[in-house]
Amino acid sequence: MEKSKAGFTLIEILVIFAIFTVLLSLTTASFSTIERTDKLNSAISEITSILSLAQSQTISGNSLGGENPLQFEVYFEADRFTLLPEDIPTELPKGIRIISINLPQGKIIFARVTGQVSNFDPEKNFLILKEERTNLEKKVMINKLGVVTVE
Repeated sequence: MEKSKAGFTLIEILVIFAIFTVLLSLTTASFSTIERTDKLNSAISEITSILSLAQSQTISGNSLGGENPLQFEVYFEADRFTLLPEDIPTELPKGIRIISINLPQGKIIFARVTGQVSNFDPEKNFLILKEERTNLEKKVMINKLGVVTVE
């Protein structure tokens, strides 16, 4: 009586399983890197938004709380940034840090009416943010007009 050769051997199944496992781990690593990059970009977007809010509030002379401050500023720390004088802190996402705060007194101050950066120093006009697990870094530069660029 002859045996049928239909089906797969144990070795063939193990080889396919090993290939599948390797492909799955590569895909997971890629998605993880993409997620961390998105988290860093999101933090930069939040910083850009709060700088834009501070600038527009300074130009308009309005305050979020009803007062009329002469200027708005954004103060930076390693794990957060704060809109002043409203004292609205924003925490950076977990794993994202500002590793270099190269700004005068660690803050950006906008001038009333013009909205320009009143404490602008061409030698001190940037932040460096870092995603700690991938070591991805991005430099956020602010020019005299308050325009933000990212490198």
